[in-house]
Amino acid sequence: MLSSLPKLADRAFLIGYLVPAALFLAAFASLFSDWPDLVGPLGLGGEADGLEVLAKAAISVWLFAIVLSLLNTVLYQVVEGYRPPISWLGFLKRRALARHDAAKREIDTLAAAWKKAGKAYPKVLQDRHDESLRDFVAHYPSDRDLVLPTRFGNTIRAFEDYSRALYGADSIPLWIHLTTVIPKDFLENVNDARTHVNSLLNIVVLATVFCALALARYVVSMPWADFMAADLAFMLAGSQAGFLLYAIAAAAAAWLAYELAIERSVAWGSLVKAAFDCFLPELAQKLGATTPQAAGESEAFWVGVSRQAIYNRPRPQQAPPATKKPAARAGKTRTVQARSAASGDTKKQRAPAKKNARTGTAKAKAGGRKKTAAG
Repeated sequence: MLSSLPKLADRAFLIGYLVPAALFLAAFASLFSDWPDLVGPLGLGGEADGLEVLAKAAISVWLFAIVLSLLNTVLYQVVEGYRPPISWLGFLKRRALARHDAAKREIDTLAAAWKKAGKAYPKVLQDRHDESLRDFVAHYPSDRDLVLPTRFGNTIRAFEDYSRALYGADSIPLWIHLTTVIPKDFLENVNDARTHVNSLLNIVVLATVFCALALARYVVSMPWADFMAADLAFMLAGSQAGFLLYAIAAAAAAWLAYELAIERSVAWGSLVKAAFDCFLPELAQKLGATTPQAAGESEAFWVGVSRQAIYNRPRPQQAPPATKKPAARAGKTRTVQARSAASGDTKKQRAPAKKNARTGTAKAKAGGRKKTAAG
């Protein structure tokens, strides 16, 4: 436990979790400034000594940042669309599939026209095809069945699916293995990119929560007895208008952070894809194997390694090629011994036969000479 304390104060923790936690708690204290019993114990308000308030606030922010780090995987799954509530919104998945299909049709149409026209195809349309294809592979997985409900989820899935589509290597179970051969400097770049996405993801989630809290306070503070006879201006006037402004500002912050998270995920994905391109052969050597050169054999090899990492044993038909297995060597030795034994027995059988044949030939020649001499 004590050995992990430095990690709770490093750059990745500060940017990824501590900054979003501090921003949220500061906004929370402002939203509930009229509730001292709620924010006071957190060191976010009240009339206590300044040093005491600062100490409580620091502890609150630090503990909240730790909670965010523990929930990191869950928050990713929620925003990507694996978990509720987003996974319950079927229209998001249908919209994502429609966008995927539309982008794919545009690329296929441009590619078909380019192939038909050849060199006469306009440069503008060539650039449009390349840009559309580049955007498509950066924001969608290779398989339509892997499309997720959110753009953030599809951007993450796009680079997670890259190594599987090209090499047969499942990036999720094999990433930990790959980090054993990635140089430290390169791995730091990957972690820095991940840190930026972590920070933006936490801001998205916390800003959304804050927006919901602000809307709740706005609704509760609304004098509904007078609302029925009021106009729209009444909704934007009075003390409750501040809560509505809080909600609007939080919604804008969540949207901006979401767009930036998608953009930074593309940069993060580029580093992850480069890691598999550059260091996958070294991982094979680290595992005590050599990647087959043939495309089909190489893919089967990495599928087998991926299954081994997930299920503890690869599927037999997709296992790594058995080049020098002990059983194979033993079988080969037994075959050689059997052949040698058979060859030895044959030689032993052939030797007397040859000897008898030679003796018979000599006797025949001698008999012939005797007959000739007698004649």
